[in-house]
Amino acid sequence: MIWTPKRPHIHPMALGRILSNISFGSTLNIAASLANPALPKRAVRGVYARQMLLPVIKVMKAIGYERAVVLYGAVDGTDRGMDEASVCGTTFCAELSENGKITTFDFRPADYDIKHHNAALLAPGNDIDREAKRFISLLRGGPDRARADAAVLNAGLIFYVAGKACSIREGIKQAAEALKTGSAFNTFKNWVAVQNRDPEKGLARLGSLTCLN
Repeated sequence: MIWTPKRPHIHPMALGRILSNISFGSTLNIAASLANPALPKRAVRGVYARQMLLPVIKVMKAIGYERAVVLYGAVDGTDRGMDEASVCGTTFCAELSENGKITTFDFRPADYDIKHHNAALLAPGNDIDREAKRFISLLRGGPDRARADAAVLNAGLIFYVAGKACSIREGIKQAAEALKTGSAFNTFKNWVAVQNRDPEKGLARLGSLTCLN
């Protein structure tokens, strides 16, 4: 029954209706994201509350993860937060190392030479096409500094956990270079071509989004 709402021919838009009415975190958010049929061994995962860091990292270890970081990002001056690394405040983390040890740590954006940003700069707008264009602009090295910093901070953690970087700082450096050189956009472009039933149509749609008006 958990997955039935994701079958639109049975319940059209059911999942959307359910999620749009849930304004709080629940164990379903955690369980669903951990129920990955690919059975990955490494992951960076965000949680909706700082108190969930250790419970989730312990579950991940128990179900076979070998290396992971679970994180919660705070927004300075508020009681709000996000399920990703924050450029708006402190990010709290629990890390599972390959030796099975679990440790906790936290960091500020400035610890990795990243500017502190107002959370309002990351808030999505109501125009979906506009937001899609902003996303593509970001991947092409556009001028939106707040979103770019958020992207490289989170991607840097992924590089680190994946073993592509020896430290979070090095991972951030690699992520920033991917935006600067255009390799991030090229990777996304390849993904669009592969995941579309009609690659040409998908790439044409992508092309229509490359200009931010």
